[in-house]
Amino acid sequence: MNGRALHRGLFAGSFCLAGLMHFVATDFYTARLPRAVPAAALLVRLAGVFEISAALLTLVPRYRRRAALALAVFLAAVTLLNLSNAIAGASSPLLLLRVPLLALLALWAGTHAAA
Repeated sequence: MNGRALHRGLFAGSFCLAGLMHFVATDFYTARLPRAVPAAALLVRLAGVFEISAALLTLVPRYRRRAALALAVFLAAVTLLNLSNAIAGASSPLLLLRVPLLALLALWAGTHAAA
């Protein structure tokens, strides 16, 4: 396996795992959404389906760039949501660690889309 294939596998695996976590720890993710969001648990699960689907599509050459770009845009939106929550003091101090991590993941996805 060459370095590029390993990178693609790690990329897809990481986002599949992240998507799976939306089903395993739904309450964790719903707690980060504003209370006004209807059907928050359903929305979290749909986000998990999206992450898994997009991650798997990054392994298909025809869809690789578009799927990685979709993940980058999704992560940018999630980063902004978490940043807004952190500024408002709506969640735990661990949220402050989550914001830069999400931003780095968004950059990784953007870099993957450009590769």
